Amino acid sequence: MTVLATDLIYPTGLLRSDQFPGESLLDNVTEKWLPEAVAKAADANPDFKVDAVKDWVYYRGFSSIANRLAGEPDTLAMEGVSRTMSNARIQHFTELAESHKKQFLAAFGTSQIIASKSGHTTSVNTRVKF
Repeated sequence: MTVLATDLIYPTGLLRSDQFPGESLLDNVTEKWLPEAVAKAADANPDFKVDAVKDWVYYRGFSSIANRLAGEPDTLAMEGVSRTMSNARIQHFTELAESHKKQFLAAFGTSQIIASKSGHTTSVNTRVKF
């Protein structure tokens, strides 16, 4: 099965265009991430290759959202109205990204230890197909 950008974009997939500002930005970046994902998933377990491709694109997408949110100001004030953004949004998308990265790595059929940026290590379990 070939994974298409439309498989990854809402309502079929998990990525929503409103999370990527700019006209057709999500379509453009998804089309760029797909070949990268296919190349990275080349040695994945054949039973999980399609899932690995999707998980890599989701990892890239949710990481991009977290990075964009981290670059935005915490507080915005315009014309007497102020709005405060919660860091929980950044954490949410970071966790989504890491979850998909772990699932991607699990598609290779071996347990792996991943060192996170914080210095903690996480064990990634092997994916099992029922």
